[in-house]
Amino acid sequence: MSQTKACSFVIESSRFAKLERALSVALPAAQSLGNDAGIFWLRDSIFAATPYASIGLANCGLEIEGVSGCIAISQFAARSLLFELRTWRVYYLERIFVAASYKLVFSFEYDRRSKISTPPLVSCYSGSWRPRMTPREHYERLLAHPISFECELSIREMTAKLRSNEEYGYVVLEGLSGVASHVAASRLLLLAFLEAAKNEDTTFLLAYYGDQRCIVCRAGDVIAIISVID
Repeated sequence: MSQTKACSFVIESSRFAKLERALSVALPAAQSLGNDAGIFWLRDSIFAATPYASIGLANCGLEIEGVSGCIAISQFAARSLLFELRTWRVYYLERIFVAASYKLVFSFEYDRRSKISTPPLVSCYSGSWRPRMTPREHYERLLAHPISFECELSIREMTAKLRSNEEYGYVVLEGLSGVASHVAASRLLLLAFLEAAKNEDTTFLLAYYGDQRCIVCRAGDVIAIISVID
């Protein structure tokens, strides 16, 4: 388990587009995963995760000097930060100062001529679990293992199918892909990926790695690693 280390760093305006892109995927995924899901900044990636799934960008590209350990961002703070990056004020926002310890603080510095001032954004994450790998790192490890089966599916049709079976907590992949299999996965985790990927493409690839007991779902640059139900 990767722990939070006290650190501080600066996000320059040249990184705002990548930050907004990463949060726009991680936040809806975390909201769909439920209150237990965290949003984490680990090395060059921001993503949503639980012990059973991680959802984010395959190529996040947020390499920023000073980021140390695994930084947890509350859903409230992520939503507020994403909102700030999408308002008209972002045109005057020059940099964001980040200080991480037992809590996370985002301080905004605007062009002085704009006379804009906003209070710091404070994030507190009460959970103790933190991921050790980003979705991209996990996927790269899986490439060394054989794929048991894979298929291409419609995002819209799969979302409708999963939502029409709310009485079930899991789905059997055979019923999704037509491939003979008794492998089951959480309906909620699959829906969280589909929610994050709904604007990415019309279809997604689903691959099952039998010896690793996990599924990889990918639509465009949005990727999810989901543990299957034993």
